[in-house]
Amino acid sequence: MLSMSSTKRLWRNQSAKSDLSEWLEASKQLDFEERDYASRLDLISKVRGLHKAEKYIQNIPKSFQGEVIYRTLLANCVMAVNVKKAEEVFNKMKDQKFPVTSFACNQLLLLYKRVDKKKIVDILELMEKENVKPSLFTYKILIDTKGQSNDITGMEEVVKEMKAAGIEPDISTQAITARHYVYGGLKEKAEAVLKEMEGGNLKEHRWACRDLLPLYAELGQADEVRRVWKFCESSPRLEEFLAAIEAWGKLKDVEEAEAIFERMSSTWKKLTSKHYSALLRVYANNKMVAKGKDLVKRMADSGIRIGPLTWDLLVRLHVEAGEVEKAESILQKATQQSQMKPMFTSYFVIMEQYAKRGDIHNSEKMFHKMRQAGYVGRLRQFQCLVQAYINAKEDSGVRIARLRKISLAPSGCQHHHIYAQSLSLNLMNILMISGFQLMPDLGRCFFLRTLLFVANRNKFYDEANKNYWKAIAEILPNELPTIEKRKGKKDQEKKTSIVVIQCPKPGKLTDLSRMRHVLLKLKHNAPKHRKPAPAAPATSKDAKTSDVATPS
Repeated sequence: MLSMSSTKRLWRNQSAKSDLSEWLEASKQLDFEERDYASRLDLISKVRGLHKAEKYIQNIPKSFQGEVIYRTLLANCVMAVNVKKAEEVFNKMKDQKFPVTSFACNQLLLLYKRVDKKKIVDILELMEKENVKPSLFTYKILIDTKGQSNDITGMEEVVKEMKAAGIEPDISTQAITARHYVYGGLKEKAEAVLKEMEGGNLKEHRWACRDLLPLYAELGQADEVRRVWKFCESSPRLEEFLAAIEAWGKLKDVEEAEAIFERMSSTWKKLTSKHYSALLRVYANNKMVAKGKDLVKRMADSGIRIGPLTWDLLVRLHVEAGEVEKAESILQKATQQSQMKPMFTSYFVIMEQYAKRGDIHNSEKMFHKMRQAGYVGRLRQFQCLVQAYINAKEDSGVRIARLRKISLAPSGCQHHHIYAQSLSLNLMNILMISGFQLMPDLGRCFFLRTLLFVANRNKFYDEANKNYWKAIAEILPNELPTIEKRKGKKDQEKKTSIVVIQCPKPGKLTDLSRMRHVLLKLKHNAPKHRKPAPAAPATSKDAKTSDVATPS
């Protein structure tokens, strides 16, 4: 008797899998168990969406609505980056007294790594409280999170903790570490990890080749890429073909990437869109539109179904070539033809180009299309839209009015009456309004304001720098005539009303703490012309303190 999970592995096309599983369940050809229902739920989530998946759970017998069912739904919520729904499912699992497992916690860690890294600490505290031991995947997520934040020291500490817990890093973990060393410019450390992955014998560490090829390419070491590929060349695996195509693409050797692709095509007769996408990505990165179109046509002629990843690369291909309108028409075609929705980046790269042009109409149109596709509440969308208004040189009041029309209905927070004069505060106001329904509580609103303030710190520092030098320019002309060279020792010891402090040159970012220090010095050593006349002392005690003037 076939199980649902084994039947699922026989089919590649998600829609076909879903239809088959529906027929099997309806015809009662299989005795469904909890894992079979979970497989069916997984297919429904991927093909028809989370809403249909939730409705399907209601049809599952109560005796089979266990932890496996809900963790499958949780994983699909995370895959869809639906924070609200993922948190609801996780809380429901806790309410139903399911044990808190490393799988469920890892899913939330994976989600927060993408959307809100500060919440990772909360999940780790929960794991500690529930005595859930971190798995290898837990450490992988934490290592990658530290690396993405460019916290190399923190990343290395996580690796040490993992080893102290008795978990040795596998090839994948080492590859993540090496990749962040490369991006951090730590070439020697990256090379050391790569040599450790090889283990002095590629034959015994064959699985490392698929990671070694692109990583050596990132380091620009064509000779090392050639050496590793030569080892694989006698009998390359499918993953090694893809890694080699990616590597030569990074090294801008398109001909070599094409040659490897042709060999892969002749070796493996049944390729999927994933395998074609490897070469299509090379064409997209090198702005080779004609070759990209020919490759997609070849896919269609071979009867290969074009999925979201291929559509995304095709969109990028035209965007890189400056054909934004053509890219949008391709995205529209993908929306109509594909049962699976296009990727977030497919919409965003087009919107980004319209924003750079200051094309408000098309930027707003792409914004609405993203929301219709279910991509809502992401900070990058709003930042991009505001950038379109800025590039169009639109008045800030009009900007706010436009964003008020676009924004979601406010709920639970009264900060939407903020009107700011500076650009950074306008941006904060706009994004707060638009994000209230997703983040209604005051704490998160405050966090959003802080986040946006930091994002606009360069403008803040520029303005602060200008204002500082403007203040200095106003003070010095009035004070310079009073500064004279004094020959006497007694006079030399006297302090002038201005204390000269070394400051950054105009045009450079001013360190905020240094600027405050300078302004405090000016405050306590105010020029004479800015000191008010001292009040007549009432008592002898007052007379002692009357000469301490405060600046007006």
